[in-house]
Amino acid sequence: MRSPLINHLHHAAVIGILGGVFLTTYDTATTVWHGDVRLFILGDLLRIFFLPLVVYCLISMLAMMTVGTVFFWLYRANRLPDTSNAHRGFQSGVFTFLASLYVLIDLLNARSDAKPMSAYWEILLLSLLVSVGAGTAVVIVVHFVRRSGIRLLIFCSPILLLVLLAAGDLIRAKQLPRAFFTLQHKPRVTTAKNSGAAAATANLPNILWIVLDTVRADHLSAYGYSRATTPNIDALAKQGTLYTNAMTVAPWTLPSHAAMLTGLFPSTNGADGAWPWLDDSFTTLPEVLKDRGYLTYGFSNNDNFGAMSNEQQGFGSFTLFTRSESLQGQLLLARTIRSFLFTVRAQGNAFGLVSLYRWLTDENPRKDYGASQTVAAAVKSIDTARSAGAPFFVFANFMEAHDPYGDSPDGGLYLKELRLPMGLTAARAKENIIGDDVHAYVAKKQALSDDDRQLINALYDGDLHYLDARIGEVVAALRDRNILENTMIIVTSDHGENLGDHGLIDHVYDIHRTITHVPLIVRYPATFAAGVTDSALVQTIDLFPTVLDVARVTDWPRKALQGFSLLGKESHPFAVSEAQYVNDTFTRTRYIMPLFRGVDERLFGGTWKVLQEDDYAYIETAQGRMLYNVKDDPAETRNLIDANPKKAADLRTKLLQWIRETPNHWNTFTHS
Repeated sequence: MRSPLINHLHHAAVIGILGGVFLTTYDTATTVWHGDVRLFILGDLLRIFFLPLVVYCLISMLAMMTVGTVFFWLYRANRLPDTSNAHRGFQSGVFTFLASLYVLIDLLNARSDAKPMSAYWEILLLSLLVSVGAGTAVVIVVHFVRRSGIRLLIFCSPILLLVLLAAGDLIRAKQLPRAFFTLQHKPRVTTAKNSGAAAATANLPNILWIVLDTVRADHLSAYGYSRATTPNIDALAKQGTLYTNAMTVAPWTLPSHAAMLTGLFPSTNGADGAWPWLDDSFTTLPEVLKDRGYLTYGFSNNDNFGAMSNEQQGFGSFTLFTRSESLQGQLLLARTIRSFLFTVRAQGNAFGLVSLYRWLTDENPRKDYGASQTVAAAVKSIDTARSAGAPFFVFANFMEAHDPYGDSPDGGLYLKELRLPMGLTAARAKENIIGDDVHAYVAKKQALSDDDRQLINALYDGDLHYLDARIGEVVAALRDRNILENTMIIVTSDHGENLGDHGLIDHVYDIHRTITHVPLIVRYPATFAAGVTDSALVQTIDLFPTVLDVARVTDWPRKALQGFSLLGKESHPFAVSEAQYVNDTFTRTRYIMPLFRGVDERLFGGTWKVLQEDDYAYIETAQGRMLYNVKDDPAETRNLIDANPKKAADLRTKLLQWIRETPNHWNTFTHS
């Protein structure tokens, strides 16, 4: 028979383990619940659940055993009756108190966000479930129930309720794509859509496609910008063809990349706000090239482009280098440990604890958004392809110009030019305040001063200059390997950015020219003449058929594509860009609208389209219509919808006809 102390420690360990499971469930559920579930797959959740489970159970078990032992010896020292129930009841109470304290910390942390407290009713409910439900379940289990199956059922009931609440919320929000039910982020190797053609790869050109995420055309010095932000890209433009009137087909990352890789508009391939997932039925450019002997490599610095949206189709290797915090790093446990370590360490590595924390949470320190790692990996892939004697298709997304601005090593490059010069640390701090809530600018509840605009433009330009240097490294690597002349280089962007334009920052809920006008430079001496500036109206979906022409793919049905090759005779009569913000209903109703009572909800949702023909751009959104003469007013500051109703009506008629004639894959692109 076990001694009273051993028996007591056994029960204390059980209480600690049960409590650890509850805390893990709470921390994981609330982290995912208030994050963007589109970023996660089931495999992610299983992985992030495991580490906290071990840590929480260990900490909780040791705490309960320590508290219980002290309590046990106090009983003995005071010669009180040795009642196990009293010990277990005390431990259950201690656990309930600690769980409540833990949840309170989480609530205080949540309250520090720029969101209304009413948006956290779920956390309040979870607090009740964890602090009261956990303590009650522990007491019931250890006091009255002896059968393990019933114990498990009683203990799991609050967790099951929690899961049901979360599932109902997510289903209601329509934010759960099929990606969630997969276990691994791994490239698909598709053979079902193969044409059967295995073309000889001898002398086929290599292809390097660079996407400068969030880069607007008018901030490249190659496009006449006042600052010399992009000397390396300028050199590519002088050696190739620069398109001055290139339009993206979507104003945010996920649909824009899906469109570039399929040659189809977002409404046709279905990958956009209402369904952030590229269906397997669509064939991507890397799939076509892979079938014809190309080694295909994909690199992304943006979670919105990759496995979570199923846009990695056809890449033999796809790698995500992102600076965004991992899900494990967002857990309250991880944030608490991080705050402690980073506060007490002052200088140094706190005996390796900081490095250990970063390793456990995958929070690796990087000097940029992932550009350096992407360049190194891309060059390595190029060498691998050369060793294999095969042509390569490298598609790389770079995020340096994305907000927050000024986070690259060159972020402070232009701060000395400001009316009120400041250091980089102070500038970043002010930028964080300016960009704290982009929705406030959409709702017209916050405005930027001239100094604010100068600041964010300077930081943005510094980041762009840093990114340009990384692009220069890739080009230099091609030159050093004597393959530059046989490599088609494409430099473009998925969308632009508002830097105080139209009273906005970022690129959400807007479709003006600051967002849709993107750079496009193509260097390939065998086909594209050097030093040419082309003013033709082109779109990012035109790059798919253009690459097919350069790669000498002649058996692919061009009629299946909606873009036209830059090397062909066909062209667009007008350009269209479109977006839908249906998935943001979840965020809008819970987080945004409570902050902006009385603001038109249509500012944050609906279907957005712009049609540009010649010098005019017609914009139609859920809350209004706009007409601009982009030749005379490239900044689109004068709405001519009332001054020129005939032109507006003509362009609207063409837009509506385009909508009727364009396939709508999911039938979600509704239009008033």
